[in-house]
Amino acid sequence: MKTKQKTKKEIRASRQSWVTGRATIINPAAKPTLYEVELERLGLQDASSIEELVESQELRKWCNFHKDSHYVPSSVLKAFNLTTCWDIERKGLPKFRAEFVREAQEDQTGAAA
Repeated sequence: MKTKQKTKKEIRASRQSWVTGRATIINPAAKPTLYEVELERLGLQDASSIEELVESQELRKWCNFHKDSHYVPSSVLKAFNLTTCWDIERKGLPKFRAEFVREAQEDQTGAAA
Protein backbone atom coordinates (compact mmCIF):
# COMPACT_ATOMS: atom_id res chain seq x y z
CA MET A 1 0.00 0.00 0.00
CA LYS A 2 1.54 3.28 -1.09
CA THR A 3 1.20 6.43 0.92
CA LYS A 4 0.26 9.62 -0.82
CA GLN A 5 3.19 11.98 -1.21
CA LYS A 6 2.65 15.59 -0.27
CA THR A 7 2.74 18.22 -2.93
CA LYS A 8 5.10 21.17 -2.73
CA LYS A 9 2.18 23.39 -1.79
CA GLU A 10 1.20 21.11 1.13
CA ILE A 11 4.80 20.94 2.35
CA ARG A 12 5.17 24.72 2.17
CA ALA A 13 1.91 25.21 4.09
CA SER A 14 2.92 22.82 6.86
CA ARG A 15 6.36 24.45 7.21
CA GLN A 16 4.80 27.89 7.30
CA SER A 17 2.43 26.89 10.12
CA TRP A 18 5.41 25.76 12.20
CA VAL A 19 7.34 28.94 11.56
CA THR A 20 4.45 31.27 12.35
CA GLY A 21 3.46 29.31 15.46
CA ARG A 22 0.03 28.31 14.24
CA ALA A 23 0.72 24.64 14.85
CA THR A 24 0.00 23.75 18.45
CA ILE A 25 1.81 21.05 20.32
CA ILE A 26 -0.22 19.42 23.03
CA ASN A 27 1.93 18.40 25.97
CA PRO A 28 0.53 15.76 28.27
CA ALA A 29 0.18 16.73 31.90
CA ALA A 30 3.19 15.85 34.01
CA LYS A 31 2.81 12.68 36.02
CA PRO A 32 3.06 13.03 39.78
CA THR A 33 6.24 11.75 41.41
CA LEU A 34 6.07 8.66 43.59
CA TYR A 35 6.63 10.93 46.59
CA GLU A 36 3.50 12.90 45.67
CA VAL A 37 1.57 9.64 45.17
CA GLU A 38 2.68 8.47 48.63
CA LEU A 39 1.61 11.78 50.20
CA GLU A 40 -1.81 11.35 48.63
CA ARG A 41 -2.07 7.73 49.82
CA LEU A 42 -1.24 8.80 53.37
CA GLY A 43 -3.59 11.79 53.18
CA LEU A 44 -0.77 14.29 53.67
CA GLN A 45 -1.01 16.17 50.36
CA ASP A 46 -2.64 19.13 52.14
CA ALA A 47 0.05 19.39 54.83
CA SER A 48 0.95 23.05 55.21
CA SER A 49 4.26 22.57 57.01
CA ILE A 50 7.13 20.12 57.27
CA GLU A 51 6.30 19.55 60.95
CA GLU A 52 3.06 17.87 59.91
CA LEU A 53 4.96 15.57 57.56
CA VAL A 54 7.59 14.70 60.17
CA GLU A 55 4.89 13.36 62.50
CA SER A 56 4.09 10.54 60.05
CA GLN A 57 6.08 7.40 60.80
CA GLU A 58 4.85 5.75 57.59
CA LEU A 59 6.24 8.62 55.51
CA ARG A 60 9.55 8.39 57.40
CA LYS A 61 9.79 4.66 56.57
CA TRP A 62 8.92 5.30 52.91
CA CYS A 63 11.47 8.12 52.62
CA ASN A 64 14.18 6.06 54.30
CA PHE A 65 13.57 3.13 51.95
CA HIS A 66 13.23 5.17 48.72
CA LYS A 67 15.62 8.09 49.41
CA ASP A 68 18.31 6.78 47.04
CA SER A 69 16.07 5.70 44.16
CA HIS A 70 13.16 8.18 44.06
CA TYR A 71 12.64 11.91 44.41
CA VAL A 72 12.26 13.05 48.00
CA PRO A 73 12.46 16.82 48.66
CA SER A 74 15.67 17.86 50.39
CA SER A 75 13.72 19.73 53.07
CA VAL A 76 11.96 16.48 54.03
CA LEU A 77 15.26 14.57 54.07
CA LYS A 78 16.73 17.22 56.39
CA ALA A 79 13.67 17.13 58.64
CA PHE A 80 13.96 13.34 58.95
CA ASN A 81 17.76 13.66 59.33
CA LEU A 82 18.36 11.29 56.37
CA THR A 83 21.30 11.32 53.98
CA THR A 84 21.36 9.77 50.55
CA CYS A 85 24.16 7.88 48.87
CA TRP A 86 24.54 10.93 46.61
CA ASP A 87 25.26 13.18 49.61
CA ILE A 88 27.94 10.81 50.88
CA GLU A 89 29.65 10.65 47.48
CA ARG A 90 29.63 14.44 47.21
CA LYS A 91 31.16 14.94 50.64
CA GLY A 92 33.75 12.21 50.29
CA LEU A 93 34.75 9.87 53.09
CA PRO A 94 33.32 10.51 56.54
CA LYS A 95 35.86 11.92 59.00
CA PHE A 96 36.31 8.70 60.98
CA ARG A 97 36.85 6.73 57.76
CA ALA A 98 39.41 9.23 56.46
CA GLU A 99 41.33 9.06 59.74
CA PHE A 100 41.29 5.25 59.63
CA VAL A 101 42.70 5.24 56.08
CA ARG A 102 45.37 7.79 57.02
CA GLU A 103 46.45 5.72 60.04
CA ALA A 104 46.64 2.56 57.92
CA GLN A 105 48.81 4.34 55.37
CA GLU A 106 51.10 5.65 58.12
CA ASP A 107 51.42 2.14 59.55
CA GLN A 108 52.41 0.78 56.14
CA THR A 109 55.05 3.47 55.59
CA GLY A 110 56.37 3.00 59.14
CA ALA A 111 56.61 -0.79 58.71
CA ALA A 112 58.46 -0.41 55.41
CA ALA A 113 61.12 1.85 56.96
